Amino acid sequence: MAAPSLAQRADHSASSPLRNLHGAGAAAAARGEAIDLTCFSERTRRALYEAVAAVQFAPADPAEECWCSYTAEQAGLQVWHCWARWFAAWVYLEEVLSDVPADQVLAMVLITADPSQRFGISLTGI
Repeated sequence: MAAPSLAQRADHSASSPLRNLHGAGAAAAARGEAIDLTCFSERTRRALYEAVAAVQFAPADPAEECWCSYTAEQAGLQVWHCWARWFAAWVYLEEVLSDVPADQVLAMVLITADPSQRFGISLTGI
């Protein structure tokens, strides 16, 4: 199975079920609560970190092979709030030592509210 392209990975929707979700994000997801993206809080940042980590670094289905062989921590996943918006970024470690241009080694996404998705968020590559 071929790995998704850089564009496909960065423009991934947050519809995948979370595996191994812990903390505030797990509690909110279990109660079916939407994550409040309107202002900064450490609780929101952590819930978004966990959601992005699960979507980008774990297969949607446990039976499915994951294209990513490293963790969110190894990729340097960061989630932050700036200019009234939430962002996330990480490094594609498999691309670091390849011939891929440096501007394509870093993934950056805008996190937006999307009530149609299970966790109420979507990731859009920027």
